Amino acid sequence: MRIIEYSAPWFDALSTAVEPIRNESALTHPPFVDYYYASREWCKLRLALDKNDRIVGTLGVDCMPFEAGRQQMTLGFSSNFNSFRPGVGSLLFLQRLKECPLGVVFWTTADTEKVIRSLGWRHFSGIRRYYLNYAYPAFPGDSVWRKAAKLVLRQWPRKNLGGYASRLSEAAQGAVSVQPETVFSADMLPSVSPFTFRFAPGLDYLNWRYNTGLSFVRYRLFRIIDQQKSAGYVVINEQPDCLVIAQCDAGNPVTLARGVMASLIAVGRHDRTPRTVMLTSSHREMMALYRAFGFRVSTADECFAVGGYKQQVNLDPDTSGWLINFDWGNNELQGPFPDQPGAGGV
Repeated sequence: MRIIEYSAPWFDALSTAVEPIRNESALTHPPFVDYYYASREWCKLRLALDKNDRIVGTLGVDCMPFEAGRQQMTLGFSSNFNSFRPGVGSLLFLQRLKECPLGVVFWTTADTEKVIRSLGWRHFSGIRRYYLNYAYPAFPGDSVWRKAAKLVLRQWPRKNLGGYASRLSEAAQGAVSVQPETVFSADMLPSVSPFTFRFAPGLDYLNWRYNTGLSFVRYRLFRIIDQQKSAGYVVINEQPDCLVIAQCDAGNPVTLARGVMASLIAVGRHDRTPRTVMLTSSHREMMALYRAFGFRVSTADECFAVGGYKQQVNLDPDTSGWLINFDWGNNELQGPFPDQPGAGGV
């Protein structure tokens, strides 16, 4: 058995290998696979091949730069981990640790959770999802009473995002505004950060990962302007029925939260049908502002773990000063994608 790096000529073989899980895998869509895994050095997909060069396992890793105070670290975000034969998964995971010895898991499966617990990865609490206009969808595992409760809750009126504009105070609206952009520029990135832990990519990464011209995902980029100066940025993942705060950053948490809310209003002000909004946060000041705006918090913490192979990560367990966004790694790149037949684009 050998492990190789994915490149475009391997797509047909990859598509054949994941056919049994086609409805669950994003690896059947060439625009996504070739862009995400074969266009930059920091994000690769490894393929495990048997003696006949048939693909028997896959594992992607996005090597992402983070900052914890003055400490800089690279954490690998694993994706599309598939093992079609016993033992293949362990081999791929060891290869992944060679490329990026430290890793982060954010929103995981039960199988991955077992792996990281066996490795002693450190879990961090306090990270929650926040929802606006939540649609209370029914899931296959819901009990009868839960389905009934959701049916009742879905009758509650929802409103377009423009209806929330009054919840930003006149002072905040006057001081903080947003401006749509198509690419990131250096003056949109904070020179100093108030956050004790944050994702800290440079322009090359941001303009690749949150490219506003991609066919398989629609990102809306906004510059935050505070006191007539560029103060940060917000990226929204726009979907037909949902807006997700994909990534954001600024030099002041209050300015950032207000920029997030102003960006949401800019995107959804003229919606004919109210859309759900989802974001993640653990920052004390920002969470208070989101709740005042109308967001409701989920009852359970998100799974967030950091670790390596026989290696511990020195991070303060207090997440109340962290900046956490959901659309990291492949979290929102799951498919079906807007440019796939029948998916329904924005």
